[in-house]
Amino acid sequence: MSDWWRERRQNEQLEDLQSEMSYARQETSRLQSQLSKIQGGLQERVNRLSTAFDAFVELSDLRYEMSGFLDAAELRRYTSRVLSAMASSTPLPPPTNPVPQYWLGPATEALIELTRGQDEQAPDTAKALDHQALGTAMALDERRTATFLALALAALGQRHQVRSEWLDVAFGVLPEDGTVTRVQRGLWATAARGGFGADGLELVVKRLQSVAPPADGWLPKLEKLGETPRSSGPRFEAVADQLTAATRLARLRSAIESIAGNLEAREPARTLTYTAANSKPDTNGATGRDPETDSQRDSERGLGQGSGRDLGPDSARGLGQGSGGDLWRDLGRDSGRELGRDSRRSLGRDSGRDLERDPGRGMGRDMGRDSRRGSERDPGRGSERDPARDSARRREVRGGGSASDGAVAQDSTAALLRLLISEGSEPERESLARVAVLRARISGAGESGAERLEDPVGTVEELLADDLSQNDDPHLAATVLRVIGPSLLPAVEDLAQVAGQPSPTQIDVSGDGHTIAIRPDGPDQLQLNTAVSSIKQSAGVVTAGKYAVPAILVGVGAVVAIGLGFVNAIWIVAGLILIGIGAFRYWNIRTAAKADQSAAADRATRLTDRCTTAATQLSDYIKATNTRQATITTNLTTIRNHLTT
Repeated sequence: MSDWWRERRQNEQLEDLQSEMSYARQETSRLQSQLSKIQGGLQERVNRLSTAFDAFVELSDLRYEMSGFLDAAELRRYTSRVLSAMASSTPLPPPTNPVPQYWLGPATEALIELTRGQDEQAPDTAKALDHQALGTAMALDERRTATFLALALAALGQRHQVRSEWLDVAFGVLPEDGTVTRVQRGLWATAARGGFGADGLELVVKRLQSVAPPADGWLPKLEKLGETPRSSGPRFEAVADQLTAATRLARLRSAIESIAGNLEAREPARTLTYTAANSKPDTNGATGRDPETDSQRDSERGLGQGSGRDLGPDSARGLGQGSGGDLWRDLGRDSGRELGRDSRRSLGRDSGRDLERDPGRGMGRDMGRDSRRGSERDPGRGSERDPARDSARRREVRGGGSASDGAVAQDSTAALLRLLISEGSEPERESLARVAVLRARISGAGESGAERLEDPVGTVEELLADDLSQNDDPHLAATVLRVIGPSLLPAVEDLAQVAGQPSPTQIDVSGDGHTIAIRPDGPDQLQLNTAVSSIKQSAGVVTAGKYAVPAILVGVGAVVAIGLGFVNAIWIVAGLILIGIGAFRYWNIRTAAKADQSAAADRATRLTDRCTTAATQLSDYIKATNTRQATITTNLTTIRNHLTT
C-alpha cells in the first residue's frame, strides 16, 4: 500500500513538473518572438537613422557647393514676392540683380509688363519692354517661360492674356502610350478650371483626344453615375434589346446632365488664385505685422514647399521647406562667415544650433519621429509602382487640402508655379533636385516624395477615369465629357437607334413544347386551341399494358383462394393478399392518371393566361410607341447638346 502511494505521489509531481516546463517553454517562445520583433524594429530604425544621417551630411555639403548661386536664389525669392504682391494687389518689391542665362528673370519682367496697368507707363514703352523681356526669356528656355507665363497669368486672373502659342509649347505632345507628366497634368487641370479661357481649354482637349481610349469603355463608366429609371414594359425576348438600350440611354442622360449641368463648372474655379504655401487668414490688423514682410516670408515658404515636392503632412511638419527656401536663406546667412571654416565644425554647429532653431532642418526631431513610425512605413515605397497607391495618390493630388489649413492641391496652379520656380537655373538644377531627394529621405518619404515637373502621374485614361468618378471637382469632370464627347456620341446614337426600333407586330410565346403566335388583338386561337388540346389529350392516358399487372395479380389471387382454399385455409389468405395487391396497384394507376390530367389542365390554363397577358402587353407596348420614341429622342437630343457644346 505504501509503495502504491509513493508511486502515485511521484507521478503527480512529475505531471506538475511537466506542466510547469510546458508553461516555461511557451513563455520562452513568446519572449523570443517579442525579442525578434524588437530586434527587427530596432534594426529598421537604425537603418532609417543611418540613411537620414547620411542624407543630412550630404545635404550639408551641398550647401557649400551651391553658394555660388546666391543671385539665382534671390531671383527666385523675388519672383515669389512679385507673384504674392500681384495676387494681393500690394506694391511690387524692388527688383533684384539680373542673373545671366537664367530665363526666370526676363520672364518675371515680362509678366510684370503684361499685368501692369496703362496708367503707369505709355502703351508703346510697355509694349516694347514686354517684347524685349519676353523674347529674351523665350530664347533662353522657351517651354519653361511659356509654362510660367501661362500659369502665372491664369493664377492672377489674366486668362485673356494667355496666348495659345504659349500653351501649345508648354503642354507639348503626348506620347502614344498616353503618359501624362506633372506639368501637363497641372496645365490640364488649370485649363479645365477656366485658367486659360475657352481657346486654351480647346487646345488641351484636342491634345487629350489624340490619345484618349475608345468610347466603348466609357459608356459603362458613365452609366454607373446615372440614376436607373423604373423599369416598365413587357418582358418579351423580342423587345429585350430595345428596353435595355432605352434604360442605358436614360442612365447616360442622367449622368451627363449631372456633370454638364453643374453651374459651378461654368465659372472659373476659385483655386486658380495664387496662394503662397502655408498661407493663413489675414490677421495683420490684429497683430500689427507688416503685410509685405508676411508676403515675402510666405513666398519663401512656398518655394521651399514646392521644391520639397509637397511631401504631405509629416514632411510639411518635419521639413517645412525644400531646396529653394531655407537652404537659400542658410546660404545667404552663412556664406560670409562659414565658407572658410572647416566643414566638420560647421556641420557640428549646424546640428547643434540650426536644427534647434529651424524646424525645417530639425533632423534630430524628424529622425526620432520617423524612427517611431518606421514600422508603419514601407522602406521600399519609392522603388516600385503600385497601381492602387497610384490611384489613391492621384485622388490625393487632385483633392489637395482645404482652404482653412492653407494646403494647396499639388496639381493646382500655385503649386505648379512654385515647383517650376524652385527648379532653379540650368547649372544648379541637378543639385537642387538632389537636395529635394535628400530632404525627402530625411523626412522618411523616400525618393518618391521629391517631385519633379517631368514625373509621370498616370495615363490619360487613368486620369480621365479618376476625374469622372470623383465629384469634388466639377471642372475636371466636365472636361472629361469634352474629351470623350466626339467619340462617345456615335456610340450613344447607336444605342438610341436600337432603343427606337419599330415595335414588333407579332411575338411568339413558347410553352410545353408548343409555340403560339401573339398579336395585339390576341393569340392565334387555332394554335392556342391545338396546344391546349394536345396538352390535355396527352395527359392521363392509361394503356392496357399498365393494367396488365393488377389484372394478373387479381386473377392469380382468385385462383389460389378458390382452387386451393379447399386444401388448406392458408391458401385463401394468400389469394386474398394477391387480390389486395392487384387492387392497390390498379387504384394507384387511376389516381396518377387523374393527377396527370389535372396538372395538364392547369398547364393549359397557364398557357392560355400567358398568351392573353402577352397580347395585352404587346397591345399596350405598341400604343406607347410614340411616347417611347419621344422620350428616346429627348434623351438623345439632351446628350448630344451636352457633348457638342
